[in-house]
Amino acid sequence: MAKHFCAECNSRIRGGSNFCPSCGNAIEWARAEKAPSSKVSPFVYTAYVAIVALVAAPIVGIYNQRDADLFSKLRNQGVLSWTEDVASEGVVSAGQYAPELAITTATGSCSLWLYDTEESANAALDNYINNNIEFSAAWTGKEESSGQGAVLVTLEPNSFCSEEAANFLHWELE
Repeated sequence: MAKHFCAECNSRIRGGSNFCPSCGNAIEWARAEKAPSSKVSPFVYTAYVAIVALVAAPIVGIYNQRDADLFSKLRNQGVLSWTEDVASEGVVSAGQYAPELAITTATGSCSLWLYDTEESANAALDNYINNNIEFSAAWTGKEESSGQGAVLVTLEPNSFCSEEAANFLHWELE
């Protein structure tokens, strides 16, 4: 405890005494000043939370899309409008070469047919698509995330839609 002296007679005062033992003067003990509070406004916490949310949202979105199927990726992240094709004449009449999933651009300039395996995709191209579907260019290969076989056909050899689909398939078109 700090030493304290009486303001009247300059006598030494014991800690905790309310009066000077020499002259009887009332003693007021100085209270220790509290360090200034470093309270942070709730607004600052809210701002931190908002910043973290804005940074984390795209990361979470990308993380969630990594397991999405190709059609979902094209529909949600692609520039073009892709739709499921269940009614076109080519898909309906494909018989044993019918794809598991057929998707096409809104303009119909590109179509992507997905099969269980790459071998069945190649067989569909060789035995059905080449003779029954109108196209300028066609590619087959494997869709990496699902392991499915894919056939990409386009009405224009180097179209924007074929480039977009190839990007999502991780293919290099030649």
